[in-house]
Amino acid sequence: MATKTKLLQKISQKQLQFGLIIVLLSLVILFFLTRYYIKAEAEESLYSTAYRIEKTIETNQNISSLRPLYEVLEVKDLHQQTIKDTLIYDEQQKEFEVFRELNTYKAINGKKYHIITRTLFADFDETLISILISFAFIISFVYIAQYIYNKSINKKLWTPFFKNLEAIKAFSLQSNQPIELQQSEVLEFTELNQHIKNLTEKVTSDYQNLKQFTEDLSHEVQTPLSIIQAKIENLTDNNNFDDNTHLVLNDIQKNTKRLSKLNQGLILLTKIENLQFKNTEIIEINSLIESILYNFEDITSIKHLNIDFLCFQKVNIEMDRVLADILFSNLIGNAIKYTDSKGKISLVLKDTRFTIQNSGNSAIKNHNQLFQRFYKADKNSQSLGLGLAIVKKICDYYGFEVHYSFKDSLHQFSVTF
Repeated sequence: MATKTKLLQKISQKQLQFGLIIVLLSLVILFFLTRYYIKAEAEESLYSTAYRIEKTIETNQNISSLRPLYEVLEVKDLHQQTIKDTLIYDEQQKEFEVFRELNTYKAINGKKYHIITRTLFADFDETLISILISFAFIISFVYIAQYIYNKSINKKLWTPFFKNLEAIKAFSLQSNQPIELQQSEVLEFTELNQHIKNLTEKVTSDYQNLKQFTEDLSHEVQTPLSIIQAKIENLTDNNNFDDNTHLVLNDIQKNTKRLSKLNQGLILLTKIENLQFKNTEIIEINSLIESILYNFEDITSIKHLNIDFLCFQKVNIEMDRVLADILFSNLIGNAIKYTDSKGKISLVLKDTRFTIQNSGNSAIKNHNQLFQRFYKADKNSQSLGLGLAIVKKICDYYGFEVHYSFKDSLHQFSVTF
């Protein structure tokens, strides 16, 4: 997963990258533009000097050469005018210097002249470099000042947003308290705050209504079912009924218990989804599993199951004790229920992983649907199809991972804490 960057840091990075590109492009453009204009000015100066020399010669005034700035030579042939850069040794500087040189050929007063005018180009390069350094310093100073100012303004403008983000993270439906958001002068943030308040109020109201409905349903449905079960048990104890009536009563009792378990399972799933289990404690899983195995001893004895529990060290998990008991009871109960008589069940608890294996003939069909509500591999099974769905929901609630596999005639469920 790619590393995430904070918003203001991301904005600052993009501003720095963009600013650096702009500064570099500006310096390149300035270099070529300034060099072009300096070169144009130098050439214009050369043409102007050559013109003055021509006018001086036309008036029959004597003009002597002044090397290396200009030279006037009489020649036999005229050539095309040229302009170029040339290296000339400067006796004053005691080094070769770059000059811009204009070569002009003119016929004046019946004589042919070669007029050479030069200007020191090295001075222009030094001037250009000075201009670029000054520009780079000024634009860098302005950009850094602007960057610091923007960063300060962004931090001030975004502070309410980040504080509200923390308020949203801390918001809890169970607290039944309205969310407190910091006000902002920015219109968009104000609108966002209003929408968040409206949304959290609605979600809180819906949650409380659903929670109340779940509690009412648990009481209103479970109570009549308990009464029906009690009355049926009283009737079955009465020997005044014939065999057919007893069969009907037993069938009613069995389905009433099934309906009661279904109601309890659905209510449990709803409570888990609504995050209603908050009483966490440190639970020793070793002793919990041993207690659950002890409770299933009657069933395992009847089916003559060979159960092997292997644990390497004590494993403690912080979670709700009721959910912990349901999680491991469902996994162990499921293995016992679907293992044939004289079959084998193996339980392994090691580090942060619990694995339970039970013998079987073939893999479960559509095992990708195994943890869905009401899924039953055998449609004729009397199972409610909620046990493994509850296991998955508890694992999701605490961030555990649960997996199923089948290998070497063994069904395997594993939970990673």
